[in-house]
Amino acid sequence: MKAAKSKVKPLSFREFIRLVNPKYQFYRHLEKLINVLQRVADGEISRLMVYMPPRHGKSETVSRLFTAYYLYRYPERWVGINSYADALATTLSRNARENYTSIGGELNPSAASMHHWETTGGGGLWAAGVGGPITGKGFHLGVIDDPVKNAEEAQSTTIQQRHIDWYQSTFSTREEPGAAIVLVQTRWNDGDLSGWLQSQESTEDDGEDMAEHWHIVLMPAIAEHTTKKIPVTCTLESDYRKPGEALCPERYSAEKLQKIKRRIGTYYWNALYQQDPMPSDGDIFKRHWWRYWQPAGMTLPAVKIKMADGSIAEIEAVDLPTEFDEQMQSWDLAFKDTKSSDYVAGQTWGRVGVSKYMLDYFKERADINATIKAIAAMSVKWPEAYAKLIEDKANGPAVISLLHGKIDGLIAVNPQGGKVARAHAASPSVESHNVYLPHPALYSWVDGFIENCAGFPNVTHDDDVDSFTQAMIRWLVNVPADTLVDFV
Repeated sequence: MKAAKSKVKPLSFREFIRLVNPKYQFYRHLEKLINVLQRVADGEISRLMVYMPPRHGKSETVSRLFTAYYLYRYPERWVGINSYADALATTLSRNARENYTSIGGELNPSAASMHHWETTGGGGLWAAGVGGPITGKGFHLGVIDDPVKNAEEAQSTTIQQRHIDWYQSTFSTREEPGAAIVLVQTRWNDGDLSGWLQSQESTEDDGEDMAEHWHIVLMPAIAEHTTKKIPVTCTLESDYRKPGEALCPERYSAEKLQKIKRRIGTYYWNALYQQDPMPSDGDIFKRHWWRYWQPAGMTLPAVKIKMADGSIAEIEAVDLPTEFDEQMQSWDLAFKDTKSSDYVAGQTWGRVGVSKYMLDYFKERADINATIKAIAAMSVKWPEAYAKLIEDKANGPAVISLLHGKIDGLIAVNPQGGKVARAHAASPSVESHNVYLPHPALYSWVDGFIENCAGFPNVTHDDDVDSFTQAMIRWLVNVPADTLVDFV
């Protein structure tokens, strides 16, 4: 079948999909997306944002199929596909090319590469990474598919600004008159590209309406009672579901989604699955999430915690186990012991199943000699804490070198991702009430540790959090596609 001609009624996008990909699953949420994309192809929508959870078919529908359909409809036009990496954008381009040719679309044999191919009608498709050059190329349909690679990038204000700068100075300057832009994204952070674009909607210049009037398809994994607030200049596609219903129960039931929520924690759940990212402003480790232990045979009063609504929660302590499946030390070291330098923070942890217990704690400004003595002393006190994690930064390499052959189990840890991303990876253990601290009546430092964690990342010294997250991440199991790298 040839690409659309002027005297032949073109296929609808849905009909196109049935021919190109007979195995495509027309789930209800994808039917909704297909209908909206049809309006883009028909010229009714020129600005579209699509927010969907991971693994729900957004890239297949938009980047692989719709781009091919658009060129089937308009072989004289140009399409640009952009993603967080040039290689991924090129792969999407190759898939679109295969879909285009499978329905009879003809390619210019002199320009048929994976990252740049042309139709015989004078149009074509190019692919580029977000942030990369696209000089000399234009588009009638510009697709940005997941501009953010992973949690570390999502938390970086530098990378967020880089994406904004690229959109303003590079991407938007390649727009042909009347072009459509489709931004497909799983939300990671409220400061991401789509968040910034929405913030610009209210901007006026000398009374002139500068809004782009985005149409937003927002599909949370589980339908909610409240409707998300959007700029008044934007429109929101209605949700057909009742509160509590899963987006695609054929693949992910509500029960399965609740398990995912418990596994990844509230922050990433709200961002990646509900498309409602929260500001990362010191709300990673909430005070009432922690649990407490007391020595066996000792009965201490319940720990009282003031909640955000002013109420008081009382948390009973549990008896400290007498045996552990595993014990470990975790150390975050500093360069020097001046009054302004960071602290040396060391912790000993014991684990029984998924429950983790802080057994010991060290925090002082210490030079390298004092640090070595502290590690040696904790090793004598806790001989079954065989693994001794030491961050491979600051004095870490020197300490490991000096203790080599004297203390067994020293492990240099090269932290992956940024501090905030690591904290979010560790927070589900705390939120699920599986992390136990000593009862505050036992040690005066417990309250300070909780406050440092509650205030992170807006604290002067983050040694406590670094040491803690290093230990928790060591014990993470069954994390989807590496929590610190990518959820998609």
